[in-house]
Amino acid sequence: LSDSLLLQWTGTTVAIRPAPALPAPITSAVAVVSEGRVYLAGGYAPGDYRVSRKEFWCLDLKSPEAGWKPLPTWPGAPRAMAVIAAWNRSIYLLSGLDISPGPDGKAQTTYLVDAYRYDPDGTWTRLPDLPWSVIAAPSPAPVDPATGRIFVLGGVDGRQVGKMPREGRVPEDILVL
Repeated sequence: LSDSLLLQWTGTTVAIRPAPALPAPITSAVAVVSEGRVYLAGGYAPGDYRVSRKEFWCLDLKSPEAGWKPLPTWPGAPRAMAVIAAWNRSIYLLSGLDISPGPDGKAQTTYLVDAYRYDPDGTWTRLPDLPWSVIAAPSPAPVDPATGRIFVLGGVDGRQVGKMPREGRVPEDILVL
């Protein structure tokens, strides 16, 4: 679906209201709020199997009626189930899973370890790679407001491929960036 909703804590309950439709249907994207804007990155396109997308959209909460605006995308591969964070007006996009058609037309999966920072001027900067992938870690990732340190809590790193959920646990490592 391309529907979106705005959820707002009122102090006693969560108010839910419709928001503008996304530019395209997408699942497993990540989003974060910074400076009164919602930033949404990556995700999967609909289809026979999930294909990662390279999308980066913004919704200005001061004028949501203007809809989602496309922004320049990061220089790396498409991704879904990444980790996103915001600090000091910048957006951080970490890791993720790239599922793309392989040479035989079947899904080819790549666990990503790359990381990027998006700055308000519209530029992306490649950051040092993570030591392992952190797919589907809690997102947005918590950030220490005093230092800007990003805490990535767990996430799938590829050691679980081919295992049933009861055969192992999701890694409990914490990365601090």
